[in-house]
Amino acid sequence: MRNYGDDGSYDPLHIGMNARMPEFNAALGLRGLPLVESKVERRNQVAGMYTDGLRGLPGVSFQKVEPGDRNTYKDYSIHVDAHRFGCTRDQLATALLAENIETKKYFYPPLHKQTLYRQFDLSPLPNTDEVTGNVLSLPIYELLPNSTVTRIIDTVWRIQSFVSERSFPTASGQ
Repeated sequence: MRNYGDDGSYDPLHIGMNARMPEFNAALGLRGLPLVESKVERRNQVAGMYTDGLRGLPGVSFQKVEPGDRNTYKDYSIHVDAHRFGCTRDQLATALLAENIETKKYFYPPLHKQTLYRQFDLSPLPNTDEVTGNVLSLPIYELLPNSTVTRIIDTVWRIQSFVSERSFPTASGQ
């Protein structure tokens, strides 16, 4: 994949790219290595705040990290069950954006629905569709202040309380 999909025969068998790292990027990477541990530790702290703060919220579940395993938390994603939460993942994302909280719908569309891979006819994948259609990634980065994490947690709770009191229909009309 690294060399335009060419294994050296000049007859590529895979879709590839030029993924060689320029020297400048390698130098930046080497210079940043000593910072990795503190960045991962901070992301774990933020993730812990999110998990503790959102635990018990109806319709929200989290990625399971086994005891003894370590997560870098490149993303912090929650799974939103629209029926239990009171609105869909997309409606929650819109409500959070109205509060100036940007979220991401990573992993969407799932691979089997992306234009490049549709040709392989990998459907149906109902579990993949269910997960990718309901996962929302909350802001996470090393310099994210605790006060902002708390505000995000409080806002998600407030939105859930608001929508559950009004029984808004979800995208499926239920």
